[in-house]
Amino acid sequence: MPLDFEVRVRVDSYSDVRAIATQADGAQVMAGRFVKAAGGCSAPAGKDMAATEATMGQMRWRSEVRDGEEIGTLMIRHPNFSGLQRDQVTLLNIPAHFIDRLDVRQGDALLFSMSAGISVSEDPVFRFRYQPDGQPIHVRVEDTDGNIWTESFPPGERTVNKS
Repeated sequence: MPLDFEVRVRVDSYSDVRAIATQADGAQVMAGRFVKAAGGCSAPAGKDMAATEATMGQMRWRSEVRDGEEIGTLMIRHPNFSGLQRDQVTLLNIPAHFIDRLDVRQGDALLFSMSAGISVSEDPVFRFRYQPDGQPIHVRVEDTDGNIWTESFPPGERTVNKS
């Protein structure tokens, strides 16, 4: 089905931003836009390190019907340090530590996979259109430090919103 996908990204300067997707048949498509932004990749980390480590890898899932379309929202706790940020106490650079790979399935069917990078925002939220089939949502997250988190979300009640 046509992909409808949202994720917040950090952009360090006025840039062309492109997304490349590989379709089920292997064909690749690209979309892009020039954005006016500055400082995103090196913006200071927003939380203290102990709190970040305590909640890293936690996930939440929500599904809702919006204008007749099913929209899934996946929230993941992760600092996604770019390697360009500085600790506000020590003033030393925080080493890069970010989500490297994300796979989201419904039952055994792959909804999407993503090779992420330093540009994905802190505590990312992924929002996408999908067709529920009564199967649970399975999520697998791997970060650059080798941490792996998995979570399954049973099919549940949905809310109906009109945009």
